[in-house]
Amino acid sequence: MPKYLRAVLVAAAVAVATITGATAAQADVVTSESVTTAEGVVVTTYSNGVVTREAPEGTAEAADTSCTGHAVCFWKQTNYRGDKYEVSVTDRDCWNVYPGQPNKIYIVKSLKVGGSTAISSMRTGQNCHGTPSMSYRPGARVPSTTFYMKSFR
Repeated sequence: MPKYLRAVLVAAAVAVATITGATAAQADVVTSESVTTAEGVVVTTYSNGVVTREAPEGTAEAADTSCTGHAVCFWKQTNYRGDKYEVSVTDRDCWNVYPGQPNKIYIVKSLKVGGSTAISSMRTGQNCHGTPSMSYRPGARVPSTTFYMKSFR
């Protein structure tokens, strides 16, 4: 394998490790594929079963206020409006919202937790460090909040 290709694969493994909570060695077997729909929704599917969906404000998906059973959904405005970020939850412990971008923050203004899952807290730091939010039970609906999130578990 050429050195430049190995370097690219290692960098990709570290980035995937950041979002999935895996170690870099484990991430060598986790791959991802992103597609952008005609409406502008970015759907990223990981080989470990995780799917993230980033729907910009104004799209039908962002306006859809549902959140499936095994997902956690965040909006950038109160009352489930604005950009929507949805993560299908698997057995991973921690989720970084913006992997590889430690200074970027997702400002949560409303959230829903699917009926089959719960989150213990949103966090102000990556890798579930920093100040925690309160915990949210399965099926939680929070139409108005403000939390500066970098990760959650």
